[in-house]
Amino acid sequence: MAICAATAAAAIATLAVRTRSVLSPAGLYAATSGGEPVSMYNAMKLQRGVPLYQDPRDPPFYPTTLYNAGFYAVYAAATWPWRHDPAAVVPAMRLVSLGLMLVGLAASIVLAIRGWNRRGGMESPAWAGTSMALAGVATGFGPLVGWWALTTRPDIGAAAFAGIGLVVLLGLGGRRPVVAAAIAGACLAAAWSFKQSAVLIAAGMVLAALWQRRFAVAAMLVIPPAVVIAACLTLLGPDYRANVLWATSLSSFSIRNMTHMAAQLGVKGGLPLLASAAVLPFLRRASWLRADERTTLLACWLTTLAGGLVTSCRTGSEANYFFELWVVVGLLVMAGVRLLWDAAGPASAMTSRRWLRPALSALALMAAAWAGMDLLRIAGAGDGRLGRVRLALEPGQAAEVDRAGELAKRTDGLVYCQPALSGLALNPTFPAPIFDDYVYFHRPAAERGLLRGPGLRGLLERHEFPLIVLENRNEEMLAAALAAGYVRQPGWNYLAVLEPPSSATRTPVTAMIRDGSVVGAGSVR
Repeated sequence: MAICAATAAAAIATLAVRTRSVLSPAGLYAATSGGEPVSMYNAMKLQRGVPLYQDPRDPPFYPTTLYNAGFYAVYAAATWPWRHDPAAVVPAMRLVSLGLMLVGLAASIVLAIRGWNRRGGMESPAWAGTSMALAGVATGFGPLVGWWALTTRPDIGAAAFAGIGLVVLLGLGGRRPVVAAAIAGACLAAAWSFKQSAVLIAAGMVLAALWQRRFAVAAMLVIPPAVVIAACLTLLGPDYRANVLWATSLSSFSIRNMTHMAAQLGVKGGLPLLASAAVLPFLRRASWLRADERTTLLACWLTTLAGGLVTSCRTGSEANYFFELWVVVGLLVMAGVRLLWDAAGPASAMTSRRWLRPALSALALMAAAWAGMDLLRIAGAGDGRLGRVRLALEPGQAAEVDRAGELAKRTDGLVYCQPALSGLALNPTFPAPIFDDYVYFHRPAAERGLLRGPGLRGLLERHEFPLIVLENRNEEMLAAALAAGYVRQPGWNYLAVLEPPSSATRTPVTAMIRDGSVVGAGSVR
């Protein structure tokens, strides 16, 4: 139990530091994951009455809304009271993600404590249940998830709903399997409504049901997601289909990226992943697990691991492709803790006790290293992805963003802003030019000749933005703007502020709106 408590305490402490950081003033100016700003922007479009899905090929905005409508609708509704105040809605959306993760994790822990831990005789069920819960917390809030627990993205919600579906099937499937499968299917549909790639746990559950010839269960798992998918594809129209189908399939895939992500999985999630793999062969010894539970856990572990590795080949992929795997890993880790308690009990066989001491010793060493990494992060040792747990601003950085915001308000015409949260800190009018998906959609779409009009680089070459505000690290956009003749203004330390060489050479961007090429482009605050 001490091992579980130490790792859980370190994970909770790290989460607390991160939560405090996103609620600080720095939270408004810094993104917590790639793609977060455009996700926030699209949810805020719903709050301002701007159409959520528009044709991503149309100038001047080339608007991309790459995820499913359920994600944006939930976040927009949950933060509705703060819709007119970006300084309030930004942290509120991040707390929605944290809340969804807590709900998903709580469901797994309830299954472990009230389900598995109550089956079979035990000497100390309360201590075993506490250890299982602590192990679940340590896994759920460990380094693999990291900042993603506090980012506005669909990944956490999708994994949470898929995990709840798995828990429902495991927990209730022994008594009323068809009813449990129907409820689980509804949860899987909710997961897909957040992110269209959230099908890995669903695949494992269906394959396990088919393997066991539980065809009614398999059918009830498939029907709700199928209905939701068909309804979305039919009712939300061609702009929806353009965004969630072919617009998301343009970015390249590479084995190198998969290798990199596999290494990240090992570094950030090595201990829980190894523990889950070690538990799998011993599931047959768990008399408190039904045969269908063992099969389902094994199938889901395989589909989520294999599926995560395959999808992580995509350019720009990150740890979020392994979140469905992490739900299964968390369940297996808690099952492993129960197996250790069984082995330590007086009724266990001598052969079980032989491997208990070396297993606990190895686990203690790995857990000490795991907790030590979190403590180093809290102490600020290292500034890389493994070490940073605080959103920090340089002295004067926030004031400079605010100054850029005032400049944008005085500028006549649309302003391309990409400081921190893609200009959301500047409270722009909606719709606004947001190109955070440039590497995933805009660039490959331009290379394939799919865009109408000049494309982003063409807009820059024609000097159609009277003002451009970029982060200094946005080297690609900065180079493109400078190559197009934009002039970088002096007096800015943290931002790159650029203006066209002469306002007389500009074609107003608003002309593209007046000619009807953009649907629903009326400006709103």
